[in-house]
Amino acid sequence: MTALDRASWRPARDEELTWFRAGGVLPSRPRPLEYSCEIAALTWGLTQAFTISYWPLYELRSSLIDGQLYLGVAPSPHAEGDLENRKRLTTETPLRYTRNIRAAWERGGRREVEDYTERMAAFPPAGVDGEELGEAFFKLRRVRADQWCAPSRAVICPAVICTLGSGETPVDVAMEVAREARDLIGRGGAAFDAALNRAGERLAQAGCIDAAADVAWLEYSEVRAALELPSKYQATVRERQARAESIMAAPGAGTVGPPLPPDAPRMYLVRDVLELVGVELAR
Repeated sequence: MTALDRASWRPARDEELTWFRAGGVLPSRPRPLEYSCEIAALTWGLTQAFTISYWPLYELRSSLIDGQLYLGVAPSPHAEGDLENRKRLTTETPLRYTRNIRAAWERGGRREVEDYTERMAAFPPAGVDGEELGEAFFKLRRVRADQWCAPSRAVICPAVICTLGSGETPVDVAMEVAREARDLIGRGGAAFDAALNRAGERLAQAGCIDAAADVAWLEYSEVRAALELPSKYQATVRERQARAESIMAAPGAGTVGPPLPPDAPRMYLVRDVLELVGVELAR
C-alpha cells in the first residue's frame, strides 16, 4: 500500500461489512445501556488488543439489526496488502508473553484485571456530584474497556498464537490461563453491572427515572448527562420499552451483508479469540 493509497483510504462503512449474529456471554438483544456501555467497552478493548498485536484488521464493530446484536470486522487494506508479513508480526509480537503465559499472568496481569474490578466496585465516589460525577461515569466505562483490552492482549491473543505452534508455553497451560482471565473479566462484568445500577439509583433518587432498573433503557451519553444535570427521562424509557416489545423475538439471519469467505484476512484468528472470551458468532 503506497503513501498515496493511505492518504486516500477510508475505513469501510457499516453497510460494506459482513455482520455476524453474536451470542454467548453477550446479550442477544441488548438494551440501550448494555449496548452503549458493555458492548462498546468490549469492541473498543478487543480492537485495541488486536491492533497492538498486529492482527490483520482495522476494527471490531457492533450493530443492532432489528434489535439483535451483530458484530462485524472492518478490514485493513494496509495489512492485507502485505498479509504474510502481517501474519508474521501477529505471531512474533506476543513472544514476550508466549514464552511463559502463566508467569506473565501471575507477575502482574491478574492483579491488573482485579484492580479494574475494584475500581468499578468503588463507583460512584463518595461525595461527588454534578460534572465530577459525570466524569467518574466516563472513567467507569473506560476502565471496563481497559479490562477487556489488557488480558486479551497479554493472555487471550498469545494463547491463540500458542495453538499455532508458536511460543514456548504448552497449549493446555495457555488455555488454562486464558480461561482464568476470562473468568476474571466475567467478575469484572458483574461489578460493572452493579455500578451501572448504582448510577440508576442516583437517577431514580433525582427523579430522572421511576426506578433504578429503568437506567437500562437509557444510553451512555444520556446517563452521563443526567448525572451531571438531572433531566426527565420517563417518556424515553416508556418509548424504548414499547419499541422493544414490538420487535419480533425470533432470531434473525446468522449473517447480514455481503458474503465473506471463512479465510478472509480480516477474520484471521478472530473467531478463536472471541470464543476464548465467551463470545459466539453465527456461521
